[in-house]
Amino acid sequence: MMTRHRRRTNSKDYVSENGSAWMKLSRRAAEELAENLEREGEIIVRIEGGVWHDPGFEARLDEIWDAVVRPNTSQTLYDFTNLDALNFIKTRSSLIDTFILTSVKLRQLNDQEGALPPMGST
Repeated sequence: MMTRHRRRTNSKDYVSENGSAWMKLSRRAAEELAENLEREGEIIVRIEGGVWHDPGFEARLDEIWDAVVRPNTSQTLYDFTNLDALNFIKTRSSLIDTFILTSVKLRQLNDQEGALPPMGST
């Protein structure tokens, strides 16, 4: 069941519920997702960090990360994108305890002719 007003602590929820831009994840769940999402054929294109207030998410504008990949980028750059995302999460202040990750399937990204798909699409 999709519940937008709670923070997930299990990274598997993201894949099973098509999480992307609406799902809030604990720091550990976000790290696990960044470590394993490539296995699902997806790369992270944006991360928004913030603070969880149970049940609210306070986004921090200075805690946003955007991937540098574009359609038809080399496979080497794709391989490092989720690693860069993981490093971003790990280097945030301990005050930043919640993350929203937006991802796209690699196949979708390569099928694009121009910019990245709209934020929140998978």
